[in-house]
Amino acid sequence: MPTSNVWNTKNGWGPRTGGYRLNSIGHIYGNGRNYNAVILSRAPSGFYYGRDTVNGVSKILYAALAQPLA
Repeated sequence: MPTSNVWNTKNGWGPRTGGYRLNSIGHIYGNGRNYNAVILSRAPSGFYYGRDTVNGVSKILYAALAQPLA
């Protein structure tokens, strides 16, 4: 993972009708960028499926922001 970005995050999760909910909101900055991101998920297969989904999206965003703006 790049070290030039900083990501502050708040997560929430819990069982709901129709599947587990995992939500994440964060502030990302570094390499000349400053963004807020929200990931909302509904995980019919349970907590671990939702956790893996949120983590996967987070890794994609973090890696993409590691590249300096041209």
